[in-house]
Amino acid sequence: MKSSTRDNVKGRMYQATGRINVRSIVERSKPMHSKTSKKQLLLTLLLVGVGGAMLLTIGCATSGNLSTANIKVSESKKAIDVAKESNAGAEKFAEFKKAEDKLLLAKAALRDGEYLTATRLAEQATVDADYARIKSKAEKSKKEADQMRQDSLNMGQNAEPISK
Repeated sequence: MKSSTRDNVKGRMYQATGRINVRSIVERSKPMHSKTSKKQLLLTLLLVGVGGAMLLTIGCATSGNLSTANIKVSESKKAIDVAKESNAGAEKFAEFKKAEDKLLLAKAALRDGEYLTATRLAEQATVDADYARIKSKAEKSKKEADQMRQDSLNMGQNAEPISK
C-alpha cells in the first residue's frame, strides 16, 4: 500500500490530500435494502399518506364543493316535492314554508359560490320538508282515527238491541 492512498473495498479514500471520495462513503454506509429500513420507510410513507388523506378530508369538509352542494340541493328539492305530494304544502305547515325558503336560499348561495352554506341550507330544507311530510301524515292519521271513532259511536247509537 502506498502511504498517500489506501485501497478501500469498494472505493478509494485519499488521505494525503484530505479529499474523500463520495462514492466510497456511500458504498460503506448501511444499505437501504435492509429489512428494518424498508419497514421504517414503509411506515413513514404510510403515515404521510394517512396524514395527507386526513388533511384532504378536512379541507373538503370545511370548504365545501360544488358537486356536494348540487347533490344536497337536488335532494332537498326531491324532499320538498315528496312533501308537497303528501299534502304537507296544502295544509300550510310552517315547516313546509321554511323548507321552501331554505331551498331558495341554498340555490342563491350556490349561485354565489358559497358551497358550504348552500350545502347546509339544503340539508336543513330537507329536514324541514321531511318534518312537514311526517306532520301532515300524522294529522291525516289523526283525522282518520277521529272519523272512525265518530263512525263507531254513530253505529252504536243506531244499533238495534239483539233479541234472544
